[in-house]
Amino acid sequence: MKKIISFAICILFTFPLLAQHGVNFRDLSYEQALAQAKQENKLLFIDCYTEWCGPCKKMMNEVFPQKAAGDFFNPRFVSVKFDMEKGEGPEIAVKYGIRAYPTLLVLYPDGRIKYRLQGGTELGRFVRIARYALDPEVSYTDMKQYGSLSACPLKKQADYIIILSEAGELNTFNTDVESYLREVKGKKELYPEVWKLSEHFADRVEHPVFRFILDNWKDFVNIDTQGLENKTER
Repeated sequence: MKKIISFAICILFTFPLLAQHGVNFRDLSYEQALAQAKQENKLLFIDCYTEWCGPCKKMMNEVFPQKAAGDFFNPRFVSVKFDMEKGEGPEIAVKYGIRAYPTLLVLYPDGRIKYRLQGGTELGRFVRIARYALDPEVSYTDMKQYGSLSACPLKKQADYIIILSEAGELNTFNTDVESYLREVKGKKELYPEVWKLSEHFADRVEHPVFRFILDNWKDFVNIDTQGLENKTER
């Protein structure tokens, strides 16, 4: 009996410690969160969820509590979460046009969207996307202003495809990818941009981006030899 009680006490004390290692979601209103982000010179991360959403629960239980998530997010973001059906949630959902859950937002301190991810994901991809979203050149708000892939400068089209696709707003994904690859073929200075596409989408041999890389293998070896070998093995 003493062993059982000791084990229970150990669990009770351990779980809070584990939770502290994950993403630190602060108890702030939307306006307070923006002000805090500005004060700390950070971006604002918002988890837009609902109680009944399965992928939302998976993110909350399996991804956000992970130490790797906390290590990356806590020094770089002010993080908050809002139930889209309670409190300020419905107003936020209208403001940012949120129609699927979870939707993960990275905002500038003035409220503009820097990055938008529609749907849940696993830990590795979650951190990888967050790292990409921190790039000063990456901005959902800026890309939306182009209106279409053809209106976007060629050197930014890979980012356009990534950003709008992960926001769930690129209905012509396959057509746009194939069009982009035709335009960049032979332009080796833009192949690092193609490699960015491969890191986000080329997860099978049949994917057009991966086929492009295989057809131009020698040029991509100079970009990321280890990454190329790892992707090829998978």
